[in-house]
Amino acid sequence: MSLVKKTMKIFSLDTVVYKYTQKNPDKFITLKDEDIYALQRCLLEMLLELDNTCQMYNLEYALIGGNVLGKIRHNGFIPWDDDVDVIMFREDYDKFKKIFYKSKLCKKYVLRGPGCKDGADYRCMKIYKKDTVMRPILSKKNAENKIFIDVMPVDNVPDSLLRRQFKAFHCNFLIAILGCCEFRNNTNELLKKEMKRTLVGKLNFLIRNLIASVFLIVPLEKWYQKFDKASIYLKKTKDVTIVNGKLLYMGEIAPIDMFYPFHRCEYEGINTWIINRPKDYLKHRYGKYEIIPHKEDRESHCVEELKI
Repeated sequence: MSLVKKTMKIFSLDTVVYKYTQKNPDKFITLKDEDIYALQRCLLEMLLELDNTCQMYNLEYALIGGNVLGKIRHNGFIPWDDDVDVIMFREDYDKFKKIFYKSKLCKKYVLRGPGCKDGADYRCMKIYKKDTVMRPILSKKNAENKIFIDVMPVDNVPDSLLRRQFKAFHCNFLIAILGCCEFRNNTNELLKKEMKRTLVGKLNFLIRNLIASVFLIVPLEKWYQKFDKASIYLKKTKDVTIVNGKLLYMGEIAPIDMFYPFHRCEYEGINTWIINRPKDYLKHRYGKYEIIPHKEDRESHCVEELKI
């Protein structure tokens, strides 16, 4: 593991959260198989309604990430998975922000994201289902904390290596700023208290607050919008990226035909869309995707509160 990756792991809030859950298992709800199944059924209902709306307004979307892995490896959800991620190319992504409020979706759901009427609590759009609760461990104070679907934009990447590196640096820099500003504005007292238990945690806490104190002269909502605009590259190119992906700008770059055109497929009993070359995407994204991880290596499911 490189020095950069080791440093990122140490300063990741996910590391802090993991250590906290190991020390305090009695304070959280560990999702059982029946909970995950019920959550997946709820997400499928949301996906079906999203699909109906997109067809009505001629918008295109496709499953991405773990849902593609689930479709290819398990012919549906990864059994222990508890989320749905979809992508839209930038033009449709921006259109969706407008049509959402004209559609039936607005009666049952809340749309949040950069440039959305209800504001943003993350870098991309999230469709939250009203009358549900899914409060993650040490959740943000100002987030919806409901069951949601992530909608991520697909953006063109400059053909020039120098331009794409500059754009990647710009986007990653803004992600770092956003992470610090979110921490300062939204993170609850429980997480802050936990961080102060160790020297690394105290240093993490100090650095995040120092950076946030400089950049929060501009409201957090404006930083979300700045990041979204920084991701856009209007010129048609041969490669695209998902800037909000876990591998960040450069790691998510792929030929446009890996994603598009989208194809209709069956997913857990409903008709939806999937990317053009799912197996090539999985090799690019996960490597040896066919191998099912050992139970101890799978993501654990713990929440403070769940209401479906």
